[in-house]
Amino acid sequence: MKAIIHIGQSKAGSTAIQFFISKNRRLLKQAGYFVPLYRPTRQYGFHAYTLTSFRNMSQRRLSNHMGINSQAELEEFQEMFAERVQNDLAAASRKQTHVVISAEGLSGRSIEEAQRLRDLLAPTCTEFQIVIYLRRQDLKQVSQFRLQVKNKGLKSNDMFHNKNSPRFDYFATCERWAQVFGDAAVFPRVFPDSTHEPYDLIDDFAQLCGIADTAVYSKLKRPGRRNEAWDWRVVEFNRLMNEYIPALADGKVPKERKRLEGILRECFPECEQRKPARAQARQFFEIYRESNERLRAKWFPEQESLFKEDFSKYPEEPDSRELSVEEAVYIASRILKSVSGDDTDDGDLQESDA
Repeated sequence: MKAIIHIGQSKAGSTAIQFFISKNRRLLKQAGYFVPLYRPTRQYGFHAYTLTSFRNMSQRRLSNHMGINSQAELEEFQEMFAERVQNDLAAASRKQTHVVISAEGLSGRSIEEAQRLRDLLAPTCTEFQIVIYLRRQDLKQVSQFRLQVKNKGLKSNDMFHNKNSPRFDYFATCERWAQVFGDAAVFPRVFPDSTHEPYDLIDDFAQLCGIADTAVYSKLKRPGRRNEAWDWRVVEFNRLMNEYIPALADGKVPKERKRLEGILRECFPECEQRKPARAQARQFFEIYRESNERLRAKWFPEQESLFKEDFSKYPEEPDSRELSVEEAVYIASRILKSVSGDDTDDGDLQESDA
């Protein structure tokens, strides 16, 4: 059996790929592709299985989702998970030739943790393919800024505050997995908005996996746009609110924050994006140039550069966008209406010239 393991990264099409394989699970099974999904973990169980310590469970968000609250509970889950996965793979291997796993959290795992995943699959799987989509570092960080505000309670307005972060060192990531599975098993791909030749993400993933060559491919459901962006005013209000109401309480998003998010997205459905200055984006990208070049030389030797280095989407000067008094009052009125039970929309807010 061949194991196809999509390890991420986040904000690089992972949700779309997970939708694609989960929604088409029945047809993929007919074509010889087994997609293991377990409630309530889905494929995040594979992420949790690799962990060597409960302390690594993503600031308790993953542990809360899975109901794991201690090292002992993690080890108990891992023991039961291993038995179930290996039994399921043994049964699936009688008719299926491939198993497909997708969990973007895997990209951050250590060599030891990647080895745990290989050992889990090794009784049934004799061939491995590690797939990772890499988005140019500045584009990834701009996209992740919203999640940092929402999920980590970011208060800073500096979009590029996280510098020299291991999660942007793509060469080191690919090398860790290559040390466990071998260079030839690792397939890094440049995300469509960062490559010299744009392409369709799902078509590319299907071709890498061999799914595109099956008789069922034309019947498979395609994902629509996933993880829609937020308007900059929604992000900004949430960022300011982080000073007063925590974005997370014991790893969970408070109910009032979830309700606020819904109100804000109704207030500003336009999804206008805040963009940093071109020089800031370039400076952030340059931090990882050496890592990118090492990855290019090893896995993309035919290319002159790993990423398309076009920064024209950024303005010369940063967007100095701040919530206006009118916008703040409008938000307050919608919150009051929601609290009173009268949340009828009085029409879209016309942006002030102030």
